[in-house]
Order: sequence, then C-alpha cells, then structure tokens
Amino acid sequence: MYLEDQTDGLVQSITSLVDAIRGDEPTDKIQSHIATIANTIENIINSVERTGGEPTSYKGLLAEKSGPILKLLQECRNNLLQTNLTEGRESIQKLPPMAFQIARETKELVSRIMAIEAGRDEDFS
Repeated sequence: MYLEDQTDGLVQSITSLVDAIRGDEPTDKIQSHIATIANTIENIINSVERTGGEPTSYKGLLAEKSGPILKLLQECRNNLLQTNLTEGRESIQKLPPMAFQIARETKELVSRIMAIEAGRDEDFS
C-alpha cells in the first residue's frame, strides 16, 4: 500500500513538473518539482530495499524481480538531479521524457511486487 501511495504522489509530481515546463515557469519552480520527484524515488527505493532485507520466503524473488528496476530508477533519479537548468530550454525539455520513464518504471515495480505478494511468479521480461 505504501508503494502505491508513493507512486500516486510521484505521478502527481511528474504532472506538476510537466505543467511547469509547458507553462514556462521559472527554473526555481521546476527545480522544486525535480527535488520532490527525486525524494519520492529515494523513498520508494529505500522501502523496497528495507522489505528485501526482511526475512521472508520471497526475499530472493523480490531481489531478482525488483533489482533491475531499482537500479534503473536510481539512474533516472541521478540523471534528473544532474540536469543543468541554467543551460536553457534545451536541457529543460529533456525532463519530461525522463519523468515519464520514471513513472513507467515505478508502475512496473509496483506491479512486480504486487505479483510477488500475490504468490504469482510470472515471467516479467
């Protein structure tokens, strides 16, 4: 449930970021949205890693199915934080595709975790 709530908040933050970019908002507002998204990603990663550290029967499966997505989310977070907003519109226009990728990967992560919790070990590749 926590991950679903975080995902919902993440989608709202991504929508706000894209709206700010399209509305030609000042860079400090865009930076604020980036920080919110980055913090949410970190919360999601930490939550999954904490769960993976607990003694459960699906600990190995969780690591196997979530590990690649967690790595990708961390890379997306780093790329988002490294975007230099002072380089002008061109660098700012790179943000929406990054943000949409974050949303897709986060939803995939939640889907995989829910499948594991439901006892379904499906092929997610």
